[in-house]
Amino acid sequence: MTIPTNFKELQQQLGISDLAATFADIVHMSALGANTVDVFSMLTQRIVEILPVKACGILLIDVNHTLQVVGSSEHSAHLLDLYQLQNNSGPCMEAYQTGNVVSDTLLSETGSWPAFAQLARSLNFSAVYAIPLSGRSQVLGALNLFCESELTPRNLTLAQVLADAATVALLQADPKNDEIVVVRNTASTISSRNAIEQAKGVISQRFSVDMNEAYRRIQRVAAQHQMGIVELAAHISNRTLSDSLSIALDNTN
Repeated sequence: MTIPTNFKELQQQLGISDLAATFADIVHMSALGANTVDVFSMLTQRIVEILPVKACGILLIDVNHTLQVVGSSEHSAHLLDLYQLQNNSGPCMEAYQTGNVVSDTLLSETGSWPAFAQLARSLNFSAVYAIPLSGRSQVLGALNLFCESELTPRNLTLAQVLADAATVALLQADPKNDEIVVVRNTASTISSRNAIEQAKGVISQRFSVDMNEAYRRIQRVAAQHQMGIVELAAHISNRTLSDSLSIALDNTN
């Protein structure tokens, strides 16, 4: 699905802030029925741009009440989120289970999650925050912030507001259906997320770049051509790229 308007690109012309541009994109993409992965991938990237956060990931529940990765700003965030899911341990798991904001600003070998902390440190992070995503009375997922330094309470609040805005945009008006809608959306995005991972592998191998750089290229080219990340990933995976898209992906600038 093509997203015809990118408010980020109109930001200077309209004289609006990064925050306002992000809210505008959330509303616009959701109104157009954009893929959940595209909405949350956009949000994770904007959070990294707006806040002093190095990487960001978002997880939502599926039909089995199991968390699934539905958005990440870069490959390292995706790896850390998958690690927590596979080991059922880490800040995001606790945030989802308790409904409370969870932080680890030491990433110590003697902390609550020593193996996770070691992996996070190896990826050059020094602090991690997990914020629960709630739809009225139910916790529907978690937002993970991976940082090089501690965040202020103001920045944490801003991250929560942005995540809540995206979550609400995906829900129906009927509060009884909140969880149903999120579960349905999450179930339909698992294959989309897999397509992105496959596309990252293709780009990494084709251009001899690491997975982070491969993902950045996909994000950049999708934005340049006003495409959803999922749509571009499908073209990459299915080997149906146009010449212009191939040239853009080959461009390292």
